[in-house]
Amino acid sequence: MHKYLYLIFIFITSGISCIAQPTAIKAKYDKPLLRIAKPIANVSAESTATDAPKRGTIIEADLHMKFDATDIEMKSVEEGTDAIAIYKFKNIGSETIELQAVTPGCGCTASEYTKEPIKPGKYGIIKAVFHSNGRIGLNQKTIRVISKAGYSKTITFKCLVTKPNTTLPKPTISNK
Repeated sequence: MHKYLYLIFIFITSGISCIAQPTAIKAKYDKPLLRIAKPIANVSAESTATDAPKRGTIIEADLHMKFDATDIEMKSVEEGTDAIAIYKFKNIGSETIELQAVTPGCGCTASEYTKEPIKPGKYGIIKAVFHSNGRIGLNQKTIRVISKAGYSKTITFKCLVTKPNTTLPKPTISNK
């Protein structure tokens, strides 16, 4: 009899903790994870410096940076081989662009980028190097590009990582 009462008690208390948990999680993560910039209203040729967006505001880069491709599908690579994606973009705005940060979404990707200011009409390069060790399967990675003026763009690539072609050496027979 005690065994059944104990099992019923365990069942009820575990059910209560499962019911209460989503509320606690929701309260903890109720804050938005990403702030999206609002469009700048009433900007004209006569706008002054006080009409400019405040420092720290992130503005989508589509009006200032034109990428040849923002989503690249790489060829398959064997595990242990580095895959490289090159992104070329043009400054289509009227001001010089300087990249402040080019941040991969995880530690398996490294990035290099044009450090010099990019004048209007000129091109910049972003190079992403994906380290495939331990990443067998389809991988999709993101890179966040932010300029010093606050222009922001997310670029992505996909890479299929396959197991290395392992062939065992043929056994040798010694005649001793």
